[in-house]
Amino acid sequence: MTLTLITPAAGELVTLAEMKEQMRVDHDDDDALITSQIAAATGYLDGKNGVLGRCLLTSEWTYQTDGFYGWMPLPFPDVSAVAVTYIDPDGAEQTIDPALFEIVARSSETLLRLKPDFTAPALDTSLAEPVKVTFMAGYGAAASDVPASLVQAVKLLAAHWYENREAVTAGGEMADLPLGVRAIIAPYRMVGV
Repeated sequence: MTLTLITPAAGELVTLAEMKEQMRVDHDDDDALITSQIAAATGYLDGKNGVLGRCLLTSEWTYQTDGFYGWMPLPFPDVSAVAVTYIDPDGAEQTIDPALFEIVARSSETLLRLKPDFTAPALDTSLAEPVKVTFMAGYGAAASDVPASLVQAVKLLAAHWYENREAVTAGGEMADLPLGVRAIIAPYRMVGV
């Protein structure tokens, strides 16, 4: 399986002005630092490499695989706008009719289910991954679409890193997170990610 980000989220989860208000910073000297900490905190939680195992703001992804399976797990929850294509034996890209599949959202995963009347077409066997699922993942395009607690977690984490510019603890995953951030993000973490 190959997962690729096609179009990153267009909006900002937390603006510089919001972050400075959160941190009670009233000067511009650290704007670049604060902006980078917002990006780092967002990246720590968000997307393919984030600890949540989900996208916050909506972004476009492709998932490529070697064939068609009755139930195909997608790597994120909150999936929309799905298109399925494949490369046929002649090297041409073909599109699967959306009426032949459905998206099944479960509490811990999203599945693409091929309906019983779907017949797997012949694939280009010279390719390792001739099947491609293109989809949107995330809560929405604006910060207001994301649960307020996750926006607050980004603010708390960025503020924590601003105040503690050196590593504060050593240990495993999330060892240096403030306890409040851990508590806020716990319900949103995808199990097994």
